[in-house]
Amino acid sequence: MWHLVRSNYLTDDEVREYWDIRRYTERVLPIPPFYDDRNTMGAITWFKDNAEVENLLLECDFYFRTLKKYGVEVTMSRTANPGRIIYEDRYQVGVLSRDR
Repeated sequence: MWHLVRSNYLTDDEVREYWDIRRYTERVLPIPPFYDDRNTMGAITWFKDNAEVENLLLECDFYFRTLKKYGVEVTMSRTANPGRIIYEDRYQVGVLSRDR
């Protein structure tokens, strides 16, 4: 989404909606501590499969609809074993791949 905002593709209303949802997600979604040093360890975050994440994604539906509107592909990946978990909260896990 950010590249659409930054490149002035969105309407003024879409930009306002983007910021409203971004403020919401920044308020409710914890930032894993490995981002404190810009994630030099190369961890990857995966959303959990639970009702809280489902609700969060519903709140972000505008993002998905807008990405589709502007032809940006969104891919959902699922795995039962994403890697070695180094962080976890109610929404997500942070993992290192098996080769690290």
